[in-house]
Amino acid sequence: MSQVNVKGECKLYIIPIRSIIPNDYIFKKKYSAYDIKILSDSINKYGIIQPLIVRKISEEYYELITGYRRIQAAVNVGLYAVPCIVIKCTSKQAIMLSLADSIHCISSNSFELSKLYSNVINKQNLSIEELSLLTGKREADIQQILKLECFDSYERRLILYGNISDDAAVTIADIPSKKIRRSLLYQIYGKNIDHSGLLKLIEKNNIAKKEISYKQKEIIIINDLRAFTNTISKAVDLMRKAGKDVVEEKTETNNYIEYKIRINIRPQ
Repeated sequence: MSQVNVKGECKLYIIPIRSIIPNDYIFKKKYSAYDIKILSDSINKYGIIQPLIVRKISEEYYELITGYRRIQAAVNVGLYAVPCIVIKCTSKQAIMLSLADSIHCISSNSFELSKLYSNVINKQNLSIEELSLLTGKREADIQQILKLECFDSYERRLILYGNISDDAAVTIADIPSKKIRRSLLYQIYGKNIDHSGLLKLIEKNNIAKKEISYKQKEIIIINDLRAFTNTISKAVDLMRKAGKDVVEEKTETNNYIEYKIRINIRPQ
C-alpha cells in the first residue's frame, strides 16, 4: 500500500484491490452491465476521480464502505490497485455512510429505494425512526416507499412502463388483494391518470375501498408492534451496558410474540 498526502492531514492511500473486502453495509451490489461499462470507459480515460472509502479490519485487509460500483469497474478495466480514504468508524457509522452513498445512487428509482429501506430494517434490525435519523427522510415518507415492496416483478414493470406515478402506486399498494391491485394497474396503464383520477376510479369499486380501509388499520397495528419490540430490545441492551446479567428469550409465531426477560441478581 502506498500513501499520498492530500491537503495536510487528509491522506489518500493506493490499496491493492485484493485487500479490499465488500461487506453487509454495501446495500446495492447489482449493477447493470451498461452501468459498469460506462464507468469503466470513464476510468480508462480519466482514472478514478472519487476515491473509495474503506476502514482497516486487519493488518492486510480493508472493509469497503462506499465505492462498490467503482471497484467493479476498476476490476473490469484491469486495475491492480485503487485510491482509497481510510477512516476510523463504528459499524453504525459505516452503515450510515454506505446507506447515504446507496441512496444517492438510486434516489430516482422508488422500487430500488424500497428494497434498500427494507434490507436496512430487516438485516440491520433498525426501526423506521432510526432509519429516518440516518437518511434525513421523514418517517411517513419512508413508510410510503416501503409499501411498494408488495408489488411483484410483473406489477413493477406495469408501473414503470405504464407511466404510473409513485403516489398512485402507493395508493394501490394499500390494497392487499392482488387481483384488485392488478385490475387497477391494467385500468390506468399508459393513460397518465393522476392521483386524484385514481381516487375517483377507486370510489367506483366498493370492495377496493373496504380493502384499503382494512389494510391501513393493519399497517398501524404492525408498526406499533415493531415500536414495542424495539423498545424492549433497547431496554435490555441498556441494562447490559450498565453491567447487569440479563437473559432475553423471544418466541415469535403467527399468533403471538412472547418475550421472557430474566435479570440475574447474583452472578451465575
